[in-house]
Order: sequence, then structure tokens, then C-alpha cells
Amino acid sequence: MASIDDPESHLFGHVPIPPVLDHQCDSMAIEYMKELTASLLSAISRKIQAGRRCRNDWFEVFLTIFLLLNNLEYVYGIQKTFQKYLGSTVCPTSI
Repeated sequence: MASIDDPESHLFGHVPIPPVLDHQCDSMAIEYMKELTASLLSAISRKIQAGRRCRNDWFEVFLTIFLLLNNLEYVYGIQKTFQKYLGSTVCPTSI
């Protein structure tokens, strides 16, 4: 694949991963994240449902939820920027 020559692209000057390989990598990563998500959410749920019995866990619960929300906001920002770029190159009148 050729390197991207559009100066407006965030991938300018880079050679992109072929779409089929990108899909395979994404699928493997998503499956792994599903397993991690299930175990993390079940552990958080247990700690929250324990309530007053486990007051020592409040900081761990707070920090975990804070990091998850912070990461969600970060990923959302990246997707929003990418969508804005796609909208400006695919159909400039749609934005």
C-alpha cells in the first residue's frame, strides 16, 4: 500500500495497515477486551454491592470508574476527529 499523501489526514506520511489485516487484528482485540470487560465489571459490581462492609475498596472503585470514563472520553474524541475528517473528504456538504 502507498503512503497517505493527504496533508489533512491524521495519517499523513504513513502507510496504512491493509483493511483485511486491520479487521483481523480488531476482531482479536475485541474478543480479548470482552473477556477483560466481563471480569472487570463483575469485580466492580461485587465491590459496589458489598456496600458498607468493604469501605476500604472505595478508592479502587472510584479510580477504576474514573479511568474507564476518561478513556471513553479520549476514544470518543479520536472518533469525532476521524469522523469530521471523513465527512470533509467524502461529502463536504454534509457537515
